[in-house]
Amino acid sequence: MNTDESLTEQLLTIFANKKRIQQTFKETGLSHLKVISEKLGEYIEQREKTESEKIAAQEEAKGMLKSIMEKTGLSHEEVSQLMNDGKTKSKAKRSKRAKRVAAETQTARYEVKTERYTFGDSGTWDGTGEVPQELQSLLNEGFELSDFLV
Repeated sequence: MNTDESLTEQLLTIFANKKRIQQTFKETGLSHLKVISEKLGEYIEQREKTESEKIAAQEEAKGMLKSIMEKTGLSHEEVSQLMNDGKTKSKAKRSKRAKRVAAETQTARYEVKTERYTFGDSGTWDGTGEVPQELQSLLNEGFELSDFLV
């Protein structure tokens, strides 16, 4: 297991496969396994109860909303519009400072290199990408890159 993974992810990986369960718990005593099973069972029961209560509360709220809609004669669209207060969602606007900072960092990130190197009869290189073979052979002979700077 990677140390990067969260404990939950590790447990899910283990419990998703019978062989992994056997490998992980092969030296764990039976009494410990029973305690783990009981505690996990208790948690599952508690979680099921919580989930069912949540679903029941949602159903009750839906029922109340439907009865209010029937009494008032409102449609789903009208209720939705009332809930939004007539406002439409708009994208969050960046402040002027944030825009300026973004523009500054963007120009700094994409600076154009003005350096050019000339070598041989008509060879030029702007310093990006792989060094041309002819220039590389000259560098291997002992020349400095600054010797070819224009």
